[in-house]
Amino acid sequence: MSYPITDGDDWSVLWTFRTPWDTETLKRRVAQAKQTSRSRQAPFLVNHLAGTLRLASKEHLPAFLREAGLSDAAPDTFRLPEESSAALATLKGSGLWDAAGLPIWMLKSKQHRRVRPLLNATRAALSAAAPALLQRRVRPLLLRGLGRAFDVGLYVLVSSVSPLRIYSYERALVRVCEKPFPTRASGFATADHSSYVINHYAPLWTLPFFEGHLAACASRSAACALRRALAAEGHNATDIWARMESVAGRLLSELRPHSEAGLRRLGLDSEHAFELLRFDFMVDERARPMLTEV
Repeated sequence: MSYPITDGDDWSVLWTFRTPWDTETLKRRVAQAKQTSRSRQAPFLVNHLAGTLRLASKEHLPAFLREAGLSDAAPDTFRLPEESSAALATLKGSGLWDAAGLPIWMLKSKQHRRVRPLLNATRAALSAAAPALLQRRVRPLLLRGLGRAFDVGLYVLVSSVSPLRIYSYERALVRVCEKPFPTRASGFATADHSSYVINHYAPLWTLPFFEGHLAACASRSAACALRRALAAEGHNATDIWARMESVAGRLLSELRPHSEAGLRRLGLDSEHAFELLRFDFMVDERARPMLTEV
């Protein structure tokens, strides 16, 4: 893209994997900007917003969803060991197995990946699993001819906090489980995680189910192919996408004051920071997108 990479403090874009708030070159750049009149200030950009932990952390997201009044947009989730008592009370009412004999609850690492079904609803079992998240399993929408769980990663760009300016990309990451979803308890008990957990995933262009849909999309994009597949089975893909965008927009609106406060603490203006986020949704058996992670 013709961006030269520099070693000093005279840079235009600071692009990092982790948030760079303690990075010395950023501190010097901010101090330099404060000493320069706004009319002569060279613009610079950082590819992170402040205050995003409550949104982009699996551990903090459930509480943030409740604050935003969006609990129904995600599966019920409890932090272990902090919310063990509430989890046990819910487990007492729901049980461990659904009508098909499949486990209702999943244990998830608070960090990254590692998902397994909950098989014992005792305080001792929850204590042994901690630290973890206990999450109600999303019963996936299984498209005829595919029979695999899938999720949609909606890419959203926040280009400004004040005023809040958000863009949703038409293209999306569509991930499909490597193996068919087990529909009976015996199948689930013997299935490996790749049938119900999306870690390594099957690319759409390797699946015969999507061949015709991909060919019909001028963009050859996964999002287009999935939308066509949903429509072919009578689901309103436009409504599903609108719901995902609405959830992302409402959460980012709730996040705005936290980001503004964080930027002020760092001495950064809104025009100095942006962020690209991916909102991961599983589509449940009623064709409702359920937010699982950001």
